[in-house]
Amino acid sequence: MIRPLAFLVQRIREASLRGAFTEVSDPRHRRYMRAMASLPDAEHAAFRLARIEGLNVPRIAAELGISNAQAETHLAHAIEMIASSLRRQERKGW
Repeated sequence: MIRPLAFLVQRIREASLRGAFTEVSDPRHRRYMRAMASLPDAEHAAFRLARIEGLNVPRIAAELGISNAQAETHLAHAIEMIASSLRRQERKGW
């Protein structure tokens, strides 16, 4: 389950990004970029290291100076938050 404060931070950031990334013509790509940009810092860092840089959990943990369990939690939260953001943006017609 996502921490309530992290979820709130994401919703606030997401709302502030509604008009962002207008240079991207594909609406699905725009929604994904907004979802990524709206992640809280810890979740964003874990997701970026895992999905963009291709690091595994122990390397993510070492890079961020946290335990493996914390790295797994941040990554799981990031994936859950991105999925939730994408659904919410599509529902709102962003």
